[in-house]
Amino acid sequence: MPRTFKRIFIGAIYLVIFGAIIGGTYWYKTKPTCFDGRQNGQEEGVDCGTLACGKACSVAIKEIKIQTAEFVTAKDGISEAVMEIYNPNVGQAIADGAHTLIFEDFSGNETKRFEGNKFYIFPGQTKLIVRGNIPGIPAGSKMRIELESINWRETGDLPNAAFAVRQEALLPGIQSSYEAVVSNNSDYDFKKVDVAVVVRDSSGNLVTAVTTNIQTFLARTNRSFKVSWPFELPADAVVRTHVETNLLDDSNFIKSAGRTGEFPR
Repeated sequence: MPRTFKRIFIGAIYLVIFGAIIGGTYWYKTKPTCFDGRQNGQEEGVDCGTLACGKACSVAIKEIKIQTAEFVTAKDGISEAVMEIYNPNVGQAIADGAHTLIFEDFSGNETKRFEGNKFYIFPGQTKLIVRGNIPGIPAGSKMRIELESINWRETGDLPNAAFAVRQEALLPGIQSSYEAVVSNNSDYDFKKVDVAVVVRDSSGNLVTAVTTNIQTFLARTNRSFKVSWPFELPADAVVRTHVETNLLDDSNFIKSAGRTGEFPR
């Protein structure tokens, strides 16, 4: 019995050692490191995964989609361009992008180029871009837009900026004008709020477009603005006013109570 017990005891020791070696090797190979630049263990991607590393993996960023791009040359010979772009990403935004307007003739030869136009766009937003005062566009030109200087930024939840447009009045005449009142229904004071006015006829054709801005727009206040054209608008003119502000620029907030990340909450 003593000899049999001794053999059993020694065998058990060998089994424990062997099991420790096998288990340790498996644990070492499958243990997530979350900083080694490789996907291992329970990681859902390279050094990421909620269970393994406590952080979700980044979603691949999708390109901005250019939905519409059109321009019109007004009676005074100055052209205005109106574009709509769409950001299909949920948590990524562009705080300071740029776009170039390129004009071409029917043969595709470039005739004019206007660079350095800035824009911002929020997650999931269809963004209206208006560029006015474009001189010297040859008749029959085509226009396209190129996006550049695209620096993506993760946003999380953005502050709520709610603007309302009311008391709109289109004043016809040889020199037409349009005026309205904008309400800042948010709890934030903004240094600058952007206003775009797009005029179309009853068939939806672009007539003209213009931009302006409201400086030092305090929370829960109203501000009026007025834009004018040196020509008469058509009798069936339809005006749409778009108001927004750059929530991605910290310096645009005059005051804020509490911050999480880069954005006031």
